[in-house]
Amino acid sequence: MENWSIWLVIAFFLAILELFLPGLTLICLSIGAFAGAAGAYGGTSLSVQLFAFIVASLIAFARIGPSLSSLFSSSESPESNVHALIGKEALVSQKIRGTTERGWVKVQGEDWPAMTTPGDTLVEGNEVMVKGIEGNTLIVEGAL
Repeated sequence: MENWSIWLVIAFFLAILELFLPGLTLICLSIGAFAGAAGAYGGTSLSVQLFAFIVASLIAFARIGPSLSSLFSSSESPESNVHALIGKEALVSQKIRGTTERGWVKVQGEDWPAMTTPGDTLVEGNEVMVKGIEGNTLIVEGAL
């Protein structure tokens, strides 16, 4: 069996194995093995083939790996827990008087302590919008 065919078997094996493992590491090594196969097909020595494998793998790690991984992962993590309530509509269930007197609002079926902007008063039954969070207290404003 010739060297180039051994490199190709290694390259395809790594590419197929990448399908079953996370991380995109093996695909970069597979690209390096294809470079080694190209060197072997060109009739170069084993040391040149290994050098081609190493250089191509490192380039793949540096350039292709981050590009491909950005396709599969989102840079924005979805909001969860209390932060998912920002922007949601709520209903005042107990009077809220600015930042001095906390009241209660019902958001998505759950009761939360709430405050509003200074000088603003929201009475029971008002529709409000959740604008922020301080600790476990929602900051709300009257809905338009």
